[in-house]
Amino acid sequence: MNVFVFNQTQYLLISALAGFITGLWFGFFRLLRRAFRHSYFAVAFEDVLFFLISAVFYWIVCFAVFLGQIRWYSVIGYLSGFTLYILTLGRLLSALSDAIIRLVRSAVRSLIITPLKKIISFISTVAAPIKRRHDERIRRKSLEKIFKAASRGFR
Repeated sequence: MNVFVFNQTQYLLISALAGFITGLWFGFFRLLRRAFRHSYFAVAFEDVLFFLISAVFYWIVCFAVFLGQIRWYSVIGYLSGFTLYILTLGRLLSALSDAIIRLVRSAVRSLIITPLKKIISFISTVAAPIKRRHDERIRRKSLEKIFKAASRGFR
């Protein structure tokens, strides 16, 4: 009997951990909504995506740990883990979300956008003389055509 109670306690804690992980997933969507403007369609799509992935994740946990059976205490553990996230780390991340967004934006700007701008400006400075020569050849050919057409009248 003690092994059975131990297994139930283990299942409860695993369900709580799964609920906490789902809370982290929820926090990701919350940060995403604060960072970028969303239309109603995008919000609805993200909600459906969140619930589908959360349901599949819970189903996988139930299948792997509980052999496919959903126990009432696993649902309570899952909801308590999610609630624990919301009341602890979720509040902290919500309070720090603006700072996190600024940090991520500055990191993306300094690690991706600035080097891309430098690469593009370098390519454009290298390609500018080539483009000028190409433009001169085209202009010269078009002038030659014009002069040939104009000189035909003087023959």
